[in-house]
Amino acid sequence: MVTVTVLRAFHDRQENVVRSVGDVFSATEERARHIDEAIPGYVTYEAVPSDEGGAADYSSMRIGELRALAKERGLRVPRNANKEAIANLLRG
Repeated sequence: MVTVTVLRAFHDRQENVVRSVGDVFSATEERARHIDEAIPGYVTYEAVPSDEGGAADYSSMRIGELRALAKERGLRVPRNANKEAIANLLRG
């Protein structure tokens, strides 16, 4: 996961939200790279540091981001899984 910082406002079509200057959100590295390639100079991103226990903070992520991360890791997520269930699946 990476932390994405918005440098110039844009409409995030995947999440269907307007990202304003200064907004910070979590995304997969692949998604952040895609945004940066599609609209160069609109975002910067860096790896999310893990906490002391080494576990990621899934509470700040959107359900779509959690699903994408699970897919990247090759995990099967039930269609009706809620955010908490996906976070637990990611934790192992």
